[in-house]
Amino acid sequence: MTLTNQNMWTALLFLLGSGLQISGFQAQWAANTCFVIGAGLLLYSVIETANVPGGLTSKWHAWLALRLGGKLSLRDAARIAYEGGRKNNTLWAAAAERMGTDKTPNGVLDYVATYFGMTVPIIGKRPPSTLDETIETTMSGQGTFEGGADRLEMNDEYTVFTDLRVKAKDVKLVVAKMSEKVFEDGAG
Repeated sequence: MTLTNQNMWTALLFLLGSGLQISGFQAQWAANTCFVIGAGLLLYSVIETANVPGGLTSKWHAWLALRLGGKLSLRDAARIAYEGGRKNNTLWAAAAERMGTDKTPNGVLDYVATYFGMTVPIIGKRPPSTLDETIETTMSGQGTFEGGADRLEMNDEYTVFTDLRVKAKDVKLVVAKMSEKVFEDGAG
């Protein structure tokens, strides 16, 4: 058994510190050191666990961006807009699930990202450049969103935009549009 997992080290140091404390070991500093290192590893474990895909960290960043008016990744924005449509049982959510060429979860996000591209400007990078470029609605219509709204591949077959983001105010606008009911329940 190797001890490469920080959770295992946290438990081991906590138990070691507890054992030293309970046994009355004369070197109090050793027990305290084990507790401090164990607490640090516990904090590290919580942060690392939050970084798993779909975990707390990405949702926290999205929430902060929406509240403070920053920029949000297009993938998160598309997910939020889709969830708003699903929650209200709208035509947009149904269209994203049924009308896209790719029916996978990434395909649904690509479909919603296409709506973002038709409605609001998108910010992205054109590798190998690291500079942000604004992709206007007319330009995004000349390409295809792929990878679950992670990249925009233009129809010229060599231009690709990555690190796609949208402004928080634009996310709120699109979410409001996609959450509107076109028909009342049971009609249409």
